[in-house]
Amino acid sequence: MSADPWTVLGLEPGAGAEAIAAAHRAQRAAHEGDAAALARIDEAFTTLSDPRARARIRLFGPAPFVRMTEVQEVLRTLPRQPAGASLWLAALREGGPTGRAEST
Repeated sequence: MSADPWTVLGLEPGAGAEAIAAAHRAQRAAHEGDAAALARIDEAFTTLSDPRARARIRLFGPAPFVRMTEVQEVLRTLPRQPAGASLWLAALREGGPTGRAEST
């Protein structure tokens, strides 16, 4: 699912099964003829009809809007930076987590 199912159906999080069904019917009537919108509405209804899926959304939030493959494509274009012990040692010498430079 690409969007928050509560938002797709126009509901507040935590709405009951009757409110979910009523919002599903209302949204389908409002978007009749728009195949993409109807698919989103049906997917949101299917998700919210499942108590386990509702609990998962309540605990972890909706699915991210960006696919991981898109993130990987962007990361491939960025220059690689070394991340070894020397960077950590340099950070510690410059002040580290305490904000005080090491005395050597």
